[in-house]
Amino acid sequence: MTQIVRPGMRHLLLLIVLASLVLAGPAKAQSDGMRLVLVASASSPVDSLELSEIRRLYLGVPVAVAGQNIAPLRYTERLAQEVFLQKVLFMSLQAYERQIVTRTFQSGRPKPDESTSALNVTESLLANPFTVSYLPEDVARKARGIKIIGLLGGAAL
Repeated sequence: MTQIVRPGMRHLLLLIVLASLVLAGPAKAQSDGMRLVLVASASSPVDSLELSEIRRLYLGVPVAVAGQNIAPLRYTERLAQEVFLQKVLFMSLQAYERQIVTRTFQSGRPKPDESTSALNVTESLLANPFTVSYLPEDVARKARGIKIIGLLGGAAL
């Protein structure tokens, strides 16, 4: 009987299969388990944004509503940020950071502010009606004083 896989290669193949399962698991959980929404203060004049406007906004290109530039706020909790970058901006964190730093140097505009806390995101939105951010839908629905202005990640805005 001819042996197709050499004994030393079995371990390597097993490791490759296990690694792919481990890496694929979180991606499936991310896309299935977290729906992100775009949020603003309930008093904000921002009622909706096109997906292209959201992309431009988070890449450092000014977007105005009612004659006022909107300020993007990044929610940098690991999973939410990863889902946002993948489903909305279609890039990795490393690619995003490179792009935003390049645009900051070219334009002189500051990078978007960041927060790792959903409570701080809510407080920032309440402090400035021209600030928008993204949060997991379940978190946004429980927060007071903010409104959902769009569904992110493939859903219509």
